[in-house]
Amino acid sequence: MKKILLLLLICVGFGNYAVSKDVAELLEIVKDEGGLGKRMVMVAESLAGSGRDEYYTTDSIASLRLNVEAFTPMTFVNTVAAIALNGGDANGNALKVQDDFVRLSSRMGEDKGFPSIMWHTSDWIADNIYRGNLKELTEIYIEPRSKNKSLDYLSRHREEYAALKDPEVYDKVRMTEMGFRTRRIPYLQRHDIKKKAIDEEIKDGDVIILVPNQDGVDMYEMGIAKREKDGIHLILFSNKQGKVEVTPEPLDRYMNSIAKYISGFRWVRFVL
Repeated sequence: MKKILLLLLICVGFGNYAVSKDVAELLEIVKDEGGLGKRMVMVAESLAGSGRDEYYTTDSIASLRLNVEAFTPMTFVNTVAAIALNGGDANGNALKVQDDFVRLSSRMGEDKGFPSIMWHTSDWIADNIYRGNLKELTEIYIEPRSKNKSLDYLSRHREEYAALKDPEVYDKVRMTEMGFRTRRIPYLQRHDIKKKAIDEEIKDGDVIILVPNQDGVDMYEMGIAKREKDGIHLILFSNKQGKVEVTPEPLDRYMNSIAKYISGFRWVRFVL
């Protein structure tokens, strides 16, 4: 099943997007399968092994596009959610998946080019909570910690994004990130994952964001929770490995293995 997306990408043009015919295969896999969380896990597992999408760093326009063969951490989660949502809809199809991908990925759900794409998870969480797509659970069960960060990675690393060579695009991104100065980032500590109040409440399909120590960003990795016999694992696009994979060890041990890079984790759930 996880190999179905290693086919050559065959696309149908639609507006500014390319919709892969393989989306239909994914929709068929999760058709009539349980709730949204279960479908998200099934879709995420089907994408294991898929590689890195360089499009958003190398393309001079880099508007949103639906691509089920290559990902960034954020596009992986939004793609999984868009497909899983439509897998439970008798009228779900590739174009509806595309529409939902854009809705989840763009600020206020409107694709206005590269500046409207949400790369900071704090921006993504707040915007999607406001529009009724997400629920944050980080602060519900136990008292979290928090830190203030200035989220300005894109404007401080203009050379890494071809679209930012355009002065107008760069100015829009810079002005957006100026609004993210001293952004409050709530998070749970690594050891909180073992507390009963948390461990028993994390469901298949929940999104876990590992909060980095690095300045300028608020996401080290993010992935889809999957409960296995030995605990909760994450299905994620790994920047380090350059592909979609399942963490080889339960989340508590995985976070301990990268403890020098992260402060803790955030926890959200799609409520589409």
